[in-house]
This record gives sequence, structure tokens and C-alpha cells, in this order.
Amino acid sequence: MEQDTTAIGENMKHLAQENPYNNTKIYAGRSKVDIDEMLKEFGAIGIRWTEEGSLKGTECPKLEFILEIDVKGVKKQIGVKIQPPLLMKSVGRGYSKKHTPNLNASMRMLYWYLKSRMEAVKFGMDDVFETFMSHIIVPLPNHTDSTLGKVIREEPKIFSQILPSFEIIMNPALEELTKNGS
Repeated sequence: MEQDTTAIGENMKHLAQENPYNNTKIYAGRSKVDIDEMLKEFGAIGIRWTEEGSLKGTECPKLEFILEIDVKGVKKQIGVKIQPPLLMKSVGRGYSKKHTPNLNASMRMLYWYLKSRMEAVKFGMDDVFETFMSHIIVPLPNHTDSTLGKVIREEPKIFSQILPSFEIIMNPALEELTKNGS
């Protein structure tokens, strides 16, 4: 799934303009090992990689892992699923320029993404649940699963079946803005 970045400012001077991992010398397999070690250090009790699309060069491996969290003194396990984007690399010049999958860059980006999230938890900026909330695996009524973020974004009505007390209520101020077209 592609993310719409048209609403994001074009004059960002603090964020990278180009993929900073594009020229990494670290192979995807090494990044995967680094991720596994980091997740185990963080307390993951189950790690699974699904590589169906990555073997064809059409997507990155999907990462799933289980973390134990404390909810009001009760230990619970949450499943986390992350499907990183497959970054592309430009090769050649002029008319012979091609865009090819760059699995090494994609896996290194995933490594740094996870590292920053886990450090935010470690140093008290976030808790585990908040950090991975959009990636938490939830069972759907049709006996498949998805992530919480994907269900809320793509199928909010199903979310009310998963959590019956959930209701999307428009903020009155926002509703007024929507009516006025502002």
C-alpha cells in the first residue's frame, strides 16, 4: 500500500530528501539478523518473517512478532505485524535509467525504524502499546487478521464489530468546519 505524501510539505529541510539508506553496504540478510537480535533484546517472544513476495522481488518480507505488555497490572501478549515498503533504486543514466528494487535499503530502513521506536519506549517517551498500536494484529469477523491501523483507516465499520463499544463520533467543531468547507 502506498502512502499519499502530497499533503506533506515540500520545503522540509530537517528530513532527508532522498532515501538515506539507498547506498547502504549492509545486505538485507544482515539487517534481518540485526532486527531479530534487537527484538529479542527488547523482549519479543516470537519472531516470524514471511517472504513470499520478497522472493519474487515484488515486496519486502513481512515481519511479525509478539510482545508482552502490562495492562493495569495484567500481563498480555500483543502480536505486531509490519510490512515495510520496497524501496526502489535508480540504476543507469538517461534513456537507460531503470528503477530496481532495493531490498538492502528497505531492510535497513526497517531496522532504524524499529530501533527508534524501541528506544522511545526504553527511555520513557512512549509505552509499547502506543508505539506499535497501528501495527497490532487484530482478528476480523471473517476469520482473517489485519492490523489495527489498517482496519481503522480502511474499514472503520469493521472496527466496531471487533470492539463493540467503539463509535466514531465527529468532534462538533470539526463537523462545523467540514460543513463550511474550511
